[in-house]
Amino acid sequence: MAAVAVGGAFLSATLQVLFDRMASPEVLDFIRGRKVPDNLLVKLETSCLALNAVLNDAEEKEISNPPVKKWLDELRDAVCDAEDLLDEIATEALQCQLEAKNKVRNCIPVSFNRSGIRLKSKIEEVIIRLEDLAKQKDVIGLRERVGGKSSQKLPTTSLIEDTGIYGCEFLVMLPTNMRKLVNLRHLDISRTSIMKMPIQMGGLKRLRTLTKFIVDKDSGFQIEELGELSNLRGTILISKLQNVINPMDVLKAKLKVKRHIEELTLEWDTDGIVSQSEREVLNHLLPHTNLKRLFINSYSGTSFPSWVGDRSFTNITVLHLKSCRCCPSLPSLGQLPSLQDLSIVGFDKVVRVGPDFYGSCSSAVTPFASLRILKFEGMLNWEEWLCYDGEHEQGGAFLRLQDLYLVDCPKLSGSLPKQIPSLSTLVISNCSQLETSLPSAPAIRDLQLMFCNEVLLKEMPPKLNELRMEGFHNLESLLDGAMDHNHCLEELIIGDCPVLKFLPHGGLLTSLKKLGIFNCKELQFPTYPSYSSLESLDISHSCNSLMSFPLDIFPKLYYLGIKMCRNMESLSVSEGHHLDLLVLEIEECPNFVDFPSGGLPAPNLTRLKVTNCPRLVSLPQNMHMLLPSLQSLYIKDCPQVDLFPEGGLPTNLNRFVIDVSEKLFANRMDWGLQRLCSLQILLFSNLAGDCQDVQSFPEENLLPTSLSTLGIAGFPNLRSLDKRGLQHLTSLEELWIKDCPKLKHMPAKKGLPMSISHLQIRFRVLGTPMYLFKNHHPLIGAMANQKVKWASVQPSNILLLECRKDNVSEQNLQIILNWYCSISGQSINLAKSDVFCSPNMPLEEQQALARTLQVNLVQQPSKYRDTISNRNSLGGREGSGLRSGRESASDQSRLGRPSVAGDWQIIIKIVNSRSRKFHRYGTVYEGLTVQGEKVFFGAISSTARTSTGALLEAMLEAVLTAKSQGFQHILVLSNSRSLMQTYRHNTTMDWLDSTRLTDLRFLNQNGVCCNVFWVPTVVVKDLRAVACLATRMPMHFCWFPTAGPTLLYNELM
Repeated sequence: MAAVAVGGAFLSATLQVLFDRMASPEVLDFIRGRKVPDNLLVKLETSCLALNAVLNDAEEKEISNPPVKKWLDELRDAVCDAEDLLDEIATEALQCQLEAKNKVRNCIPVSFNRSGIRLKSKIEEVIIRLEDLAKQKDVIGLRERVGGKSSQKLPTTSLIEDTGIYGCEFLVMLPTNMRKLVNLRHLDISRTSIMKMPIQMGGLKRLRTLTKFIVDKDSGFQIEELGELSNLRGTILISKLQNVINPMDVLKAKLKVKRHIEELTLEWDTDGIVSQSEREVLNHLLPHTNLKRLFINSYSGTSFPSWVGDRSFTNITVLHLKSCRCCPSLPSLGQLPSLQDLSIVGFDKVVRVGPDFYGSCSSAVTPFASLRILKFEGMLNWEEWLCYDGEHEQGGAFLRLQDLYLVDCPKLSGSLPKQIPSLSTLVISNCSQLETSLPSAPAIRDLQLMFCNEVLLKEMPPKLNELRMEGFHNLESLLDGAMDHNHCLEELIIGDCPVLKFLPHGGLLTSLKKLGIFNCKELQFPTYPSYSSLESLDISHSCNSLMSFPLDIFPKLYYLGIKMCRNMESLSVSEGHHLDLLVLEIEECPNFVDFPSGGLPAPNLTRLKVTNCPRLVSLPQNMHMLLPSLQSLYIKDCPQVDLFPEGGLPTNLNRFVIDVSEKLFANRMDWGLQRLCSLQILLFSNLAGDCQDVQSFPEENLLPTSLSTLGIAGFPNLRSLDKRGLQHLTSLEELWIKDCPKLKHMPAKKGLPMSISHLQIRFRVLGTPMYLFKNHHPLIGAMANQKVKWASVQPSNILLLECRKDNVSEQNLQIILNWYCSISGQSINLAKSDVFCSPNMPLEEQQALARTLQVNLVQQPSKYRDTISNRNSLGGREGSGLRSGRESASDQSRLGRPSVAGDWQIIIKIVNSRSRKFHRYGTVYEGLTVQGEKVFFGAISSTARTSTGALLEAMLEAVLTAKSQGFQHILVLSNSRSLMQTYRHNTTMDWLDSTRLTDLRFLNQNGVCCNVFWVPTVVVKDLRAVACLATRMPMHFCWFPTAGPTLLYNELM
């Protein structure tokens, strides 16, 4: 058999991602904005380059050289950690919505909860690890090589001396005759979808690396074969332990003598049913005391064996216990001398954490002497945390604890440990019954209190640097007297405090650098000049009393975001005053009318965004002189803006996105676009669809030659592209056209610039987004002679089609289904599909449709009950639907009017999980009626660039599914704040995500009222298991189960 080595390729690709991220202007500007020294990035890049140079040599040697294999394993971990850190930075930079491409001092989003000091520390930690690995490469004999490693085929006999098998992610089964590879030493299947092990694995006695072992359901005695693998080392996951038939067989696995195993994961797959045998199984899984990291997942025993937490495990630094839902008490863990990271998640039966948790009272060892990170999450019935008995005499049980997280513990009350002298980060979320003072910890710099009792606010740490407060529904005044002596607070975020009226006076505001306020409608924003240090200010859906915003009281402000402030009318600035603003964003302010008289004096402004301001008449005056640094201009849903300011746009403009009105677009030849020699990205849209006279576009001499990307969207009568306006664009690389349904003519051969390499044409069929691929439409087929390299786009996946007899025949429906299959790369199993039709459709036509599709015809079956109303389910027109056809329960709702709680017709829960190993996101969504009845369920395995992108992809599909079922008032619940903010602010820097947002807004403007709310993880935790599964294999489907996620979970397993 062929041995496939993918470790080096994985590392090389990951390092390339790191290089790209480090070179990203958004990341660079963000890091510099946090005052992190530039030389750290240089060190990080230098270390990655040095390591990348020897990857080819390491890949060849790792099979036969154990030190090299170990070195590569450590490098993979370090690179993944670096990738995670940069991914987090990039995500926060995305939320900051900075798109300027030159290296300027960018804004810092107030949602970033870590100070520059902590960010610098994290980067330094990664650099130290990479530099150490770079030094080791010479010691273990790695050398730089030119060129890549050629693939080799290995013999299939037992004569193999040294080899390793590393499975790629699509591998689902190992060969049944694996036992013949008696000299095999390395078997890494950690990134595969393998669900079953071959028999007689114990014959591979020379095996050193076995990353995963799956206990088979039908032959659970296989676990004993681990006993023959005496040379195992490194990391191993033993999963599906519920399949062990006889607990005594576990003893034969001989984990206790495997001294080289450093990381052990023990995993069950149960439904939370109490199992008496599982304790015995876990007891017999006693590992060697050299173990460093231990993870136990979904254990259903009622207690832990004594070895879990025994002080003889002197090397354990990381211990995570997750979803042990049947255990009423925690194991004794306080005596582990080297434990640094402890996570306890999902212990539903635990009511009290007491002395047993700390360990033996007779021991002279201070409990948790080395612990740095402690996390309790999802402890739904936890009520009391008893302090360590010797706290006052010996100084406490957590002398070195730095980070403490208490999340989703709704019944926790009483007191918290008092003496935690090293605590620097404290996060308490959804612990509404906790009424106590905070721990005495003078070192706390970062405090996050979310949906808790306001008693916790009475006494604040004296040197607090960052404070986040959310969900205090009865709080009227902030921190009255609690922070009078605090002059260190630099970041303050306040959210979801509906009756909060006042911010504190005095020195607190003077020290602030970042202030974020969201969902605090009654808050009276103080406008006296006390913001001498403020650099970033974000106000969203708050401060209803604020009508005019004075800019000159913020001498150092460089980011200002005002969003969904319904009474905001204008900005003001004193004459002769110059602003330091870099970014200004005004969004969804329905009464915003004016910029400062005479213009906006902001010479450093690089980004200006104004959206959904229906009363705004004009852009800032004298933009060409007062805004010389402006690079990004974004204007959308401002229908009263019908003229550009005198003098035109700033000449340094690099990106221009505008939603035009009919009158404004009619004057486009007067805009002066052709003189903007720096303009590279230009996107036109006409969301209102009122530009009826535009039939050909663009005109000659309208566009500048510097354009690299041109987008046109929403022109209902556009019929052709004018080659005279395009052929001189010699730098044009991307051209996309969207929602121009009458477009039929592209320029003839050689009519388009030869530089074009990306073409996207998108239109809508029956209100459903469809994408055209090469050879599926004459417009794109005609591009073959133009040498277009890429003429497709990642499709929006469509699973539900609504069809009407008056415009779609049976044959056309079949064509649409075939189209979907070719576009999405998926197939529709019609044999397992049903079709039901509107009662208005004649029976013979229903039967003809079913015969054409070769599906079952059903008449309102019970599993689709209430999906078809007794009235005309398709708005009074005859029709049919593939699992669709529900009419809105509220026909009187006005377009765009936000629903109140009682108006929601369906609730969609969305959650996702990221797999570093598989490099994809698994996202799951579930549609429920307001009574809790399941309507539909879907899972997606996505290769989106960000977590928010994956969630937007799933949200779009879920909303389309709900719409096809007739639901129009949709409430989306997710544990991702980023999704909520991105949707509400309607902004993202990724162009694919922008497309998804545009789709959602299109639906919103066509009768679908949708909103997104953040919820605690516990609300969507039942979907997480399926989301994790979805990361393991390519999948994309939606169905209507009767058993919900459990059925899907079993199907996948």
